[in-house]
Amino acid sequence: MRKGQVHEPLFCLAAGRLQHFREQQGKTQRELAEATGLTEDYISKIERGINLVTKIETIAKLALALHLLPEELISQDTAELPEVQWLRQEVLDITPRIVLATLASDQVLLSWQDIHQMLRAKASIQLSTALRDHLYISAQGLWEEAEKQALAGRKRYKAGNPEWAELTLRHCAWMCQQAECLASAKAYIREVEQYYPPGQAGGGNAQPNPHIRALIHCQRGWFLQQQYGDYQQARAQFTTAARLAQEAGDQATTSTAHALLFCCHLEEAMTEASAWLDARGRRTLSHQRRTELDRSLAADWAVSRRLDPENPHNEYQRFARWCLVEPGEAQKARKGNTLMQQAKETETERFLLLHLARCALSEQEWDMAQGLATEARWGLARAGFPQGIAFTAAIEAQALLHAGLHTKADWFRCLDLWMLAYLCHPYRSHPLGKIAQDGLSRVVRYGVKHHQSWIRVYYYDLDARVLAPEKEGVFQALQHVQKEALPLTPLVAPTDYLLHWFPEDMQQDFQMGRES
Repeated sequence: MRKGQVHEPLFCLAAGRLQHFREQQGKTQRELAEATGLTEDYISKIERGINLVTKIETIAKLALALHLLPEELISQDTAELPEVQWLRQEVLDITPRIVLATLASDQVLLSWQDIHQMLRAKASIQLSTALRDHLYISAQGLWEEAEKQALAGRKRYKAGNPEWAELTLRHCAWMCQQAECLASAKAYIREVEQYYPPGQAGGGNAQPNPHIRALIHCQRGWFLQQQYGDYQQARAQFTTAARLAQEAGDQATTSTAHALLFCCHLEEAMTEASAWLDARGRRTLSHQRRTELDRSLAADWAVSRRLDPENPHNEYQRFARWCLVEPGEAQKARKGNTLMQQAKETETERFLLLHLARCALSEQEWDMAQGLATEARWGLARAGFPQGIAFTAAIEAQALLHAGLHTKADWFRCLDLWMLAYLCHPYRSHPLGKIAQDGLSRVVRYGVKHHQSWIRVYYYDLDARVLAPEKEGVFQALQHVQKEALPLTPLVAPTDYLLHWFPEDMQQDFQMGRES
């Protein structure tokens, strides 16, 4: 129920549906009672048709516990009421996180009171610290298992209807994106687009639906921005998504689209200022780019923060902008405790540590930059986020280069880090992909010039270290990355990428040595 409403309306549960879904999922009345905080006797009375009239809070509890949409439990005459449609949207938003929490632990470590409070506040659910560690340790398997559960859930709906489409995009495609199964994620998007093509008209089963089209545009824009660094096309997708979401009254997608629009402008500014690794940048922004960034701050960032005030990433984006164009404000925020406190409360320390590592690099605090980047990388690795791994590996490698490669161990570690960044960001057109290529090239050239014996040892050990089932050192981060996300095949080994940067005579020599 929305904030500000004084009286909670009553709704009528459809007779027989609760028992049907409970038995279909193999749950006992006692198990359902424990999951919802209701009594076993109350569940029994509902199923016997005695307590069918109830509050929307009870419907929400039952829907979340059984991974259902609220309209699946209530009578048809109340299914279209505004309160039910609002709750339906909230359940769709929150269910992926509940599924992950359930998979990560024998029990959800959040009370219903916590969940209900977050639903009322429209805040994103925050997993407890105890659950977070379980979740990250097996993040890869969890994303895949959650995708299977989402697929099972959408079988309840006819292909092409709005519930089916929303489950496919919000759950199936999103889970695949998190697991870096990008081909599968794109396939899900194409599957929905068959029923919801662009424009108001389409052949066959085409359906105009601004809410679903907004989700599609957000997904498409995400690929263009995060994977390929095509910011102009990504902005066009997010702009359309924001317009359609607002038309559909979808605040969650409106907020997401505006947040991603600001992120596009910010990353374009970072690229122009050569500030991907250094927070402050090495070049001055053009007047046009600064103007566009400031306009987006006033329009897109402000809208996203207003609609989703609890999202910490809004604050991290503003902090990154401060670092780039208002270093004084960034310094104040860095010295204060507010950002770190918020990061701990929302369990997003890994993202803040990444930004702080960039700040330390700009301040030429090499040891601090390495330490912060290392800590951020392991948090991002446990979450199974390859691009975050690449980003932090590149920051640490850059700091190590600036500090000086004084020993063989320094050179080996620096090359490992650039290799990790290169492997975890296979999209070469993205700015970070290009940075990884340049860094790898620099360290290889240094080895060729000064320590060819080091290169020989490194080269012949690399494939075994990267491809070993139990990895060590820097490459342990790959334990949490989906194989599909790496540019490796039976015909393409890590040394093939390394070899590219060797002089031609060394390439032939090393290839012959490997074949023999």
